[in-house]
Amino acid sequence: MERKPVLLGLAAAAIALLIVKFIKVTLGNHLAEFMLDAVYNLPWLASGFVTGYMSKFSPLRNGAIAGAFYGIIFSLIGMALVSAQTYGAQEKISQLGIATLVIIKFAFMFSLASAFGHLQKSPRASF
Repeated sequence: MERKPVLLGLAAAAIALLIVKFIKVTLGNHLAEFMLDAVYNLPWLASGFVTGYMSKFSPLRNGAIAGAFYGIIFSLIGMALVSAQTYGAQEKISQLGIATLVIIKFAFMFSLASAFGHLQKSPRASF
């Protein structure tokens, strides 16, 4: 694991998430609802791209690690917010299942985007 690409990828995800929140507040709920699917893809796309672009040896692994860290942080915040409202053991178990799926999803999506970032960095043949 290379630390610099993973940390820069997480910083890019945080910045992109703030931009997404700002766009949602600025545009209002009606227009933001129309664009939410496209706008919510920005954090993993930007972070994976930065991670892959900055990686020297294994961009897919570094992207997956950055995605897993982002998913863990995202899931812990979500679980803390939801568990304040639920008290049953069944709900808490389902929260853990959802958190596991979110971590896997972000690890996969970040690794896909990191491959794209690494390809942008690689030298191209001239014609």
